Amino acid sequence: MMIPYPFNRTGAHADVSAGAVVGERGVFTYLRNGSLYQKAMSIDGAFLQYAKVRSMLVLSDGVANHTTLNSGGYLSVSSGGVASGVVVNSAGRIIVASGGSAENVTANYAGTAFVSSGGRLAGAAVNSSGGIYLSSGASATGGTVSTYGYVYGDSCVTFASCTLLSNGRLSLGNSAAIDHLTVGSAASFSCYAGMSVTNVSVLSGGYLYANSGCKCLDVRVESGGCFQPYVLGHDEDTVVTGSNQFGAFSVGNGTAHNFVMAGGMALPLYYYASAVSTVLSSGGSMLVSFGAVALHNEVHSYGRALVYSGGSLVSTVVHQGGSVYVDFHGTVIDADILSGGYLFVNNYGEASDVRISSGASAIASTGGTLASVSLAGSLFCSYAGFLRDIGISGGGYCYVSRGCSVADASVGSGGRLYLYSYCDAVNVSVESGGSAWFQNMGKVSGLALSSGACASASAYITLTDVSVAANGTLYLSYYTTARNVAVESGGLLYVGGGASALNVTSAEGAVVSVNGGHVEYATETGDD
Repeated sequence: MMIPYPFNRTGAHADVSAGAVVGERGVFTYLRNGSLYQKAMSIDGAFLQYAKVRSMLVLSDGVANHTTLNSGGYLSVSSGGVASGVVVNSAGRIIVASGGSAENVTANYAGTAFVSSGGRLAGAAVNSSGGIYLSSGASATGGTVSTYGYVYGDSCVTFASCTLLSNGRLSLGNSAAIDHLTVGSAASFSCYAGMSVTNVSVLSGGYLYANSGCKCLDVRVESGGCFQPYVLGHDEDTVVTGSNQFGAFSVGNGTAHNFVMAGGMALPLYYYASAVSTVLSSGGSMLVSFGAVALHNEVHSYGRALVYSGGSLVSTVVHQGGSVYVDFHGTVIDADILSGGYLFVNNYGEASDVRISSGASAIASTGGTLASVSLAGSLFCSYAGFLRDIGISGGGYCYVSRGCSVADASVGSGGRLYLYSYCDAVNVSVESGGSAWFQNMGKVSGLALSSGACASASAYITLTDVSVAANGTLYLSYYTTARNVAVESGGLLYVGGGASALNVTSAEGAVVSVNGGHVEYATETGDD
């Protein structure tokens, strides 16, 4: 028996089988008014839309091949039914119920496919603004999600062999499982708590995010691809394994190993998490806070490490163009700042055991502290910053201003120390060839000038316990006061206009030059 053909392109001329039974088995199409139009065990090439043949039902043992769903077209696949080669256009819908299967489905603009729990989707192409929805317990195999296409899934969804192209979207719920996921250029995927993703390829320009509580196993990141994990301390649920062009990396029990962060990717470490052997470069960054610790770090050009709120960065090398920021009670220990590298310590952060090479720079401000520093580059301290145990070598430059404090500073040959505007210093020693300048309302206690050293104080500076060795020079001017000054033979003390030197001890051969200033000797060995 042949089906009549009153409507154009409706799947007519299909053979009608006596085996098709309404409500039990076979394939059925219905007109707009709901009346039955066709029934067969198999229908090929049906064309469904609201104005003509509107819907198709595929029941047990029924097969629908090459069905096209236009505006208002509707296809339902029940348990035991199969729909293959379905094209879903704008406002068309396909629903795959439990036990039903849909194969090679194409979802175009505003076309949608729904797969219920127990339903199966095999082979899907999701184009711009097309969509697929997977209910909890549904499964999908072999999907490609193109620009602005989307696949949404509830919990307990399984998906195998999925490819995300530029701006394609894949979002699944808790307990979802994905095997063989490819993230292409300009595409991204986030793996959330409870999800499991295995065999992931992140191509150049692709982005993969691993959140706390997820499992991302066997991740392969190509050159130019980006992978960003989120690490919490003592987190036994988050497991990551993978590799890139630099080698293998992993996350386990709250510790990240051997990550290379670049291209805008960040490695966040929170709540006692840790990281070992991290490399930051080309826009990559690491955030270390709330008791987290990062060990053995390399920061290259345009890489950044940010340490704050109880976080610690230990054993770090900062290369040219790299930078480390220490803020709000963050801590850096054992750092090498190489030429062109930067260290910023702010807002009660602290850095200790720091080596600042020639051409490198460091800044401490607003309560920030730098301690045990070897300085051959530049160090700027301002706004109530603190410096302790600072060694300034040849070419090193330390400028301290606006309410800062310095303790135990040593200025070597070729080194320079400047204290300006309401700064205090304790135990400053200047070696041969070194120099120190103190200016504008500051206090210095314990200043030792070695042979060949030079220091100058002016504008309301107060010096206490000062020693000037042979060939050392101290200049006082503009209302500066120095107390307890000892000048050895061959040393020079110059007291300029408005300055005072009190309780001065000068050895035989010492030179005390007074030009408008005032000198009081503890032992009268010279004239004022």
